[in-house]
Amino acid sequence: MIYGIKNGSDAQTAYSAFAPNVTGGDRAIAVSITDSATGPIAARQRSLLMYAHDASSGTSVWANEFVQMIKDPGEGSSLTNGTRELSGFRDHGFGISVGVDTGSPKNGWYGGALTFYAGDVNEINRTSKTDEQWLLLSGYSVWRGKGFFLNTKVDAGYGKFTGNRSITLVTSLATASTTTSYTRTADNKREGALLSGSVSTGAYLNYGATTFSPMFNIDGMMMREGGYLESNPGTATDGDAFDLKVQPYYAKSLRAFMGLDVRYDFNLGDFFLQPELRAGYRYDFFSDPQKLKVAFAYADVSGSTASPGEQFTIIGPDPAKGSLVLGGSLAATTDAWTLGLHFDYLRGANGMIQEVGTLSIVGKI
Repeated sequence: MIYGIKNGSDAQTAYSAFAPNVTGGDRAIAVSITDSATGPIAARQRSLLMYAHDASSGTSVWANEFVQMIKDPGEGSSLTNGTRELSGFRDHGFGISVGVDTGSPKNGWYGGALTFYAGDVNEINRTSKTDEQWLLLSGYSVWRGKGFFLNTKVDAGYGKFTGNRSITLVTSLATASTTTSYTRTADNKREGALLSGSVSTGAYLNYGATTFSPMFNIDGMMMREGGYLESNPGTATDGDAFDLKVQPYYAKSLRAFMGLDVRYDFNLGDFFLQPELRAGYRYDFFSDPQKLKVAFAYADVSGSTASPGEQFTIIGPDPAKGSLVLGGSLAATTDAWTLGLHFDYLRGANGMIQEVGTLSIVGKI
């Protein structure tokens, strides 16, 4: 028995604790910050649609601050040639977007924005964490005609990921008076990139101060995470037996959203107060689980230097395909400025919960 490992099952359990993060949390964050239902640029697009009079023509500078929480319990994860405990994730993060747009209700608005997001993916049931930062450059348009609207958006992003996980194996032998333990940490750093785009359309039906807007959105995203070689800061040599060499990972998403937006305009003389409620359903057609091709980095010692061993695949939990989306906002709008609060709530069929709160401010130039 070595550090409490008595049989093959124990050995499999111990290795599972060392396996890389395959929760799909990085993909979920990338979807969230680019999505036309929850993203900060989409919040700005909805704000533009709230304008109720032609005085909104011109150029605006705006900023959105947002916080988000995602919790996904994880379903269906597995290790080829074996099994592993299901492992979901939690994410808490903060972001800010700044942008400028120009246009008019007649000809539409066109703008660009820069978004920074910092969050973390903490695995459930494991001491494993990935800190990540995203920088996004976005271009968008908003057009509102007579009873019809059309929004478009494209995003290009660069991400940095820093991962860390650890485990302690402990055994206390009946014939020994001491307890033996083994603690190991695995660190990794990698970079990522994404491209995404969305089209949102629907009707705008006015009944006095009330506006009903049935809508349909299509979002697509491609993301790449670079490969990496793990390191154990507790060793003085180039590596140890548990270090993994992980191949690059590619993720994609194609989502459709259908819902209804209801807004009421209170004309208070100097400004409009505009509460809004939104409800709908989002479905992801490409919600594949995360799959990583890995190998023990120093398993082959047949040559003069150690090299990676045989490659195998680790599969993570299934992400949510369908999600209920609920949202609301309250905006105060004048000819010179807009101040808004937005909140979005998503509930996935697999138990996933996502909450996003956004504070937005707009000033006319």
